[in-house]
Amino acid sequence: MTRHNNGQQRGYSGAHAGNKDVPPHCQGKLRSLITGQTYPALCYDVRITGMQVCTPYVPQLGERIELTVYPPDIGGRPSDPFTTEVEAVSCVELQRGELYQLGVNIVSSAAPTQRTR
Repeated sequence: MTRHNNGQQRGYSGAHAGNKDVPPHCQGKLRSLITGQTYPALCYDVRITGMQVCTPYVPQLGERIELTVYPPDIGGRPSDPFTTEVEAVSCVELQRGELYQLGVNIVSSAAPTQRTR
């Protein structure tokens, strides 16, 4: 059964920096291409082909999602965020009903986006 929650999960701050189970990460935002709803995300283990994402959203297997990643500032200079379309390949529950770890593959990239969070 596929579950689409509304992103209003109790206890999810959008940061989870204090959660020892979440490795170093970049802030992000994902948007379901099915529902159009947006959700906070933490992106880590970023590779050329994909990444891991912590979020309160549960996608369908193979679902395409728009993901915006906000890299950290480098040398005091802001880094441009980037938006990409990804495909969900795995989903593991980290905190019951509140936080999930998604494995996603990058499908296509878009031009850098405006730096707003």
